Amino acid sequence: MLRAFRGLRARLLAIVLLALLPATALLVVYAAGQNQIAEQRAREDVQRLVEAEARSLQDLINEARATLVAFGSSQAVQSGDWKTAQRTADRIAGEQPEYLNIGIARPSGDLVVSALPTPGTVNVRDRAYFKRAVQYRRFAVGDYQVGRVSGLPSINVALPVLDRTGVLRAVAYVSLGAPAIRSRMAVALTPTSFRHYLVDANGVVIVREPDIAGAAGGSLQGTALMRAMRDTLKGILSVRETNGTTLEYAYAPVFQEPGGGLYLAIGFSPADLFAPEARILAMTLGGFALVALAALAGAWIAGTRWVYRPTKKLRETANQIGRGRLSARAALPPGIDEFADLGRQFDSMAETIERRVAFSLALTEVNRLAHSTLEFDEIMQRIISVTCDAVGAETAAILLRESGMWCTKYSYNFPQEIIGVVLTDEQAPHALMALRSGHPVAIDDAYNDPRLNGAVMESYGIRSVLTMPLIVQDEVVGVMFMNYHSRTCEFSRAQVDFTESVATAVALALQNARLYQGEHRIAEALQHSLLSLPEAIPRLRFSHIYRSATEAAMVGGDFYDLFEIEGGLVGVTVGDVSGKGLDAAVLTSIVKNTVRAQAMDVGKAPAQVLALANRVLLRESAPEMFATVFFGVLDTATGRLVYCNAGHTAAAMGRPGSAMKALHSNSTLVGALPDAIFTDSVATMARDDMLFLYTDGLTEARGTDGMFGAERVFAILEGLDTDDPWIVATRVVQEAAAFAGGHLSDDLAILAVALTDR
Repeated sequence: MLRAFRGLRARLLAIVLLALLPATALLVVYAAGQNQIAEQRAREDVQRLVEAEARSLQDLINEARATLVAFGSSQAVQSGDWKTAQRTADRIAGEQPEYLNIGIARPSGDLVVSALPTPGTVNVRDRAYFKRAVQYRRFAVGDYQVGRVSGLPSINVALPVLDRTGVLRAVAYVSLGAPAIRSRMAVALTPTSFRHYLVDANGVVIVREPDIAGAAGGSLQGTALMRAMRDTLKGILSVRETNGTTLEYAYAPVFQEPGGGLYLAIGFSPADLFAPEARILAMTLGGFALVALAALAGAWIAGTRWVYRPTKKLRETANQIGRGRLSARAALPPGIDEFADLGRQFDSMAETIERRVAFSLALTEVNRLAHSTLEFDEIMQRIISVTCDAVGAETAAILLRESGMWCTKYSYNFPQEIIGVVLTDEQAPHALMALRSGHPVAIDDAYNDPRLNGAVMESYGIRSVLTMPLIVQDEVVGVMFMNYHSRTCEFSRAQVDFTESVATAVALALQNARLYQGEHRIAEALQHSLLSLPEAIPRLRFSHIYRSATEAAMVGGDFYDLFEIEGGLVGVTVGDVSGKGLDAAVLTSIVKNTVRAQAMDVGKAPAQVLALANRVLLRESAPEMFATVFFGVLDTATGRLVYCNAGHTAAAMGRPGSAMKALHSNSTLVGALPDAIFTDSVATMARDDMLFLYTDGLTEARGTDGMFGAERVFAILEGLDTDDPWIVATRVVQEAAAFAGGHLSDDLAILAVALTDR
């Protein structure tokens, strides 16, 4: 009986019986529901408030309408006795202080009666209230305006005065200023955090409460609130402000008419409005928490002896492991109950986690190093150092298979002299076993294992060794040794699996290094040939710059060329082939050499040359490959330049320091379309003029203000005080690099050619 009560299931049952989770869940659901009902009621109260405020403003407008009906129906207004009408207007203004002004306008819009003195002739036919009253022949409300007589912000209401035959005789109007409008708004009845807006149909703010400088006359046009007021007339809209807070707006129409109208909105913070409900919810939950604490105290006392003490030890150990102290163990007292068994299982699990986490972290670091941009020899040194630390090895070495022998390439904790040492298969039979099997070979006792050369092992003091084959494309290209000197080691499955994964990463790094070095050497050689120019050409001064986006990607598709044809004619080329690496370098060479070869055939225009290059590129490249090319033929004797710009950036021509002419693209891309048509254009260079050519890596340099752009290139050229091609090209590149924060997102090439007398 007593043993049953020491069981884990019995203890958990006692805790569950004392738990208050069901009651807590019911209370939270009930309280949350009541809170939602209270919030909905609060929103409805705000909606009723805005509707009541709208009715109050409607009363103000209706009162003004009644005044206008009486005023317009008077004998003086009907008969056009404006002097008498003026006295009537003055009397009404004195009796109705809410009115900013009251008056009469002729059908032409000229004011003939005004309670406020007018500065000469005033015409209001462009005002919205006047136009609507005249157009619709009925009472109308205008938009927000600053009065031409009062000089104050206001809205005007108007009533057309018609004779018995329906002919318009005049328009009577009343001006309602902001004070009169505010007096009808229930601002004092709402919290100070509320925002009241009265806007016209154009979204212009007529009154804002609380009043802030510049609010009147501001615009809500294009906002979600304005769209909602026009589309749905009344309701509540939630809006997220630019500062991240959420506001809600209750809105309703005040007055509607064709082409116009007035709308009212009250904005409020849900957090402020619902604060009382939130406090009630907090108090309810707090009261329940006190009751729950009392019940939990009883559960605590009952569970301390049965569950708490062993659980506390397990929890503390788990926390230590969670904080990174993976060597922590629970070490519960031995016994036959569930907690004793749980403690043993927990410690076993913690030990396994410690080993696996250590191996996982080490393998992550190995993979990071294998794909890093560090120098390859440094990568190998760091990888074997990390691997040794993870498996507890004291030394390590990587040997590559060369001419049937094992040559030592990298080592850890061995004397430097071991690099270059060569072992035969007889001296390292464990390496040969790994080569033949393609799997790791674990030797626990190297001195006494008959499979090994004991003399060699003793000469290096190696008592245990783990050998991993390095496999590249199903071929063992080398092995990696993990050695133990001070003790023997009984290798675990986890150690073997880990080192096998490391060997895979090392082999991949070796393969990538070989492929990269071979391809990069070829591509760099091609790139160098694409960027070489003659040392001098008669009557020309020139300079060129090639800048790679990154040091690790020196090979791109940008190129330039400058070559003599005959009779003082010089070919000028700048281009950009899509793509990077060896493929781009090969296609770049094809385009450049095709242009040069075809241009040497005297009499061919640049458009003809690029048409031939287009056919060659279509035949020799993939469909997605293309090039932008500027090719021109310059007559150095006359300065005449015939060029074809096939989708390339606009060249700049002229004298630096003055306005530069843009030679824009006049043809399509090279290699994009089989039936593409290429066109020639002609420009003339004067002596000391410069032709400045560049690729899009310059204009697409990115900074905080966007792209560098051709406009900046031309602005820099036009602001220089030198015509030296080298200084000009260097200055432009410096400006682009500064704009991009020192990081260019693409390769760029620049060719600057100046025409001289020499």
